[in-house]
Amino acid sequence: MPTPKLNDPGEQLVTLEELRTFLLAASLPSRSTLEALGDAFLDRLRRILEYEIGSVYLKTTRGSLDRITTVVNAQSPSHWAASYIDGANTLGALLEANVDLPNKQDAKTLEIVLSYYRDLIGEPFTVERVALQGSSQVFGMVELACRRGELPMDTGRGLSGLHCLSIASSYLAGAITTFRSRNETMVLAALSRFLSDPGLESESESVKEIFGKALKLIVDGLLDYRAAILRVATSEGVLEVYAREGDPAIIWDGWVDHVVRGGEALSGEVLMQKDRVIAVHDIAAHRERFVNFDWTVTNQLRSCVSCPLVARGRTVGTVTFYTGFYYHFSELDEASLWCFAARFAAYWDRFQVLTEKEKTEAELEDIRFVHHNRLLDSARQAAVRASESQLTGLLHESKGTYTSAILLLVEARDAAPAERLRLLDRCLTILQAGEQRLDGPRLLDDFESDHTVDVNEQIRNLVQQRKEWRKERRIGVRFDLTLQPIPLMSMSEEDVIEMVENLLSNAIRSIRTAGRKRGEIQIATSVAKTGDVDEMELVVQDNGTGVRRDIQEDIFEKGFTTYGLRGGTGLGLYLVRSIVTGYRGRIRVESQYGAWARFIIRIPIVR
Repeated sequence: MPTPKLNDPGEQLVTLEELRTFLLAASLPSRSTLEALGDAFLDRLRRILEYEIGSVYLKTTRGSLDRITTVVNAQSPSHWAASYIDGANTLGALLEANVDLPNKQDAKTLEIVLSYYRDLIGEPFTVERVALQGSSQVFGMVELACRRGELPMDTGRGLSGLHCLSIASSYLAGAITTFRSRNETMVLAALSRFLSDPGLESESESVKEIFGKALKLIVDGLLDYRAAILRVATSEGVLEVYAREGDPAIIWDGWVDHVVRGGEALSGEVLMQKDRVIAVHDIAAHRERFVNFDWTVTNQLRSCVSCPLVARGRTVGTVTFYTGFYYHFSELDEASLWCFAARFAAYWDRFQVLTEKEKTEAELEDIRFVHHNRLLDSARQAAVRASESQLTGLLHESKGTYTSAILLLVEARDAAPAERLRLLDRCLTILQAGEQRLDGPRLLDDFESDHTVDVNEQIRNLVQQRKEWRKERRIGVRFDLTLQPIPLMSMSEEDVIEMVENLLSNAIRSIRTAGRKRGEIQIATSVAKTGDVDEMELVVQDNGTGVRRDIQEDIFEKGFTTYGLRGGTGLGLYLVRSIVTGYRGRIRVESQYGAWARFIIRIPIVR
C-alpha cells in the first residue's frame, strides 16, 4: 500500500488540487504530450505518496493496455516504458468488463512483472492499481509498486494512501478525457477544413479518394477507432462502399464490397432510420448483421457504431467505425459521430449539386454546339441554291431562331429540374423548326442523289472541334482514332455531322455520369462486307457507364432517356438511328454495364 507523505488533510487536499490544476493545463493533444503527462503525473505523485515503481497504462485501438510511462525511483527506464501488456493475456478484462479492475494476472505475464519488480524492489512488495475512467468508459489505469510492510500512516486525520491514489488518478483521468475531447475537436476541425476546401473540385482525385483521405484523418487522429467504412446510397436505394480506411495493421484480404439494401445488415438498418445511430457492443454476438463478418474476425474487431449521413432531410449514406476492444458507446460518442457524419453528408450534397450543375451546363452546351453547327451547315447548303432575297430571309430566320434558342438555354440553366426539362423541349422544338425551314422543299427539294462526303474527314474535323471545346471546359477526354481508307459515301454532309456529333455527345455524357477521371473515346472506320454488299463500318466506343442489357433496344426509341430530369431529351440516339436507317443501314450497341459501351453502324457503300 502506498504511504502518504502528508498527514494533514488540508495539505493533502491542497497538493492534490495543485496536481489537478497542473494536469488540466498540460492536457494538450499529441502522443508525446500524453507520455509527458504520464511522466509529470507520476513525478508529482511523489509529493503525496511513497512508492518504488509507478506506471500509467492506456487503452489502445487493438484492445490492449499499453504501458506509456514508468517511473522507477524517480527515473524513467526507456526499455520498460516501451513495453506493453497484451489485453488478450493479462489486463484485458479491465476493458472487456468495463467495471472493476482484475485482482490477478495470468501466470505468464504475472511472472514477467513480478520478476521485474523483484529485481528493482526486492522482497516483499505489493502492487496497487486504480482504473482511469471517463464518460462511463475505462480507458487505462495507474499502477504503483511498494515495499510490503510500509503501511499507511493513518492517524485518523489524513487520507489513506489508496484514497490519495484514487483521487489523484481521477484527476489524471479528467486530464486525459480533456485531452481526448480537445483531440476530437482538432480532428473535426481538420476534417471540416479538408472537406470544405474549394480546391478539392479542381483536383484530379475522385470523390471516393477524397472520402478515403477524410476517413484516414479520423482513424489516424482519434484514439478509439481501428477501421472505418463509408457507404453512399445510390438512386436505386442501395448502399455502395465509397471509401474504407484502417490503421496499418488492418488486413483487407477477404473484404468484399457488398451492395447493401435498405433494411439489410447493420448499414441497411441505419439507412432506413435516418435519425438514429446504431451501436453494436459485441460484433460476434450479432454476426448476421455484418456482410463482412469474417473480416471483423480476422482483424479482431470487437465493437462498432454506424451513423447515417443526412443531407436536407434525406439519408444519403452511412459511416461505420470499428474498435479493437469491447466498447460501450455513450451519448457523447454518438454526438461526436453525428458531427463527423454531418461533414461527410454536407460534402456529398455539395458534390451532387456541383455535379448536377456541371452536367446541366455541359448538356446545354452540347445542345448549343450540335444545333449551332446544324443551323450553320443547313444555311450553307441552302445558300448554294438561294436567290439574294431568299438568302436575306434565310439569314434573318436563322438569326431569330438561334437567338430564341440561346435565351431558352440561359433560362434553363438556372431553372428547377422539371422546369429545365420543359424549357429544353421548347428549345429543341424551336431549333428543329428552324432546321425544317432551312431544309424545306423550297430550297433543297431536289438535293442531288450523287452527292458524296468523306466520312473520315468529317470525323477528324468534329474531333478537332471537340478537343478545343473540351480543353476550354477542362474535361479530360482522350480521342483515339483508327480511320481506315473508305470510299466517298453517298450521304449528306450534315447527316454525317449530326450522326457523329450525337454519338460523341452521348459518349461524353456517359463518361461524365460515370465520374471517370480520364475519359476515353475510340472511333474507328473500315470497310466491311455483309454477303456481297460492301459497307462502311463506323464504331464509337467510350468508357462511360455502359448500357444495361434490358434497355439496349429501347435507347434508340424517340423520347427514351436514362437521365430523367437531369437534362436527357431522348432524341440523340433516335436521330442517329433515323439517319442510319434512311441510308438503308443499321445500328447496334454492345456493352459491359458499368465499364464501356460500343455503338456499331453499318451503311451500304453505293458505287
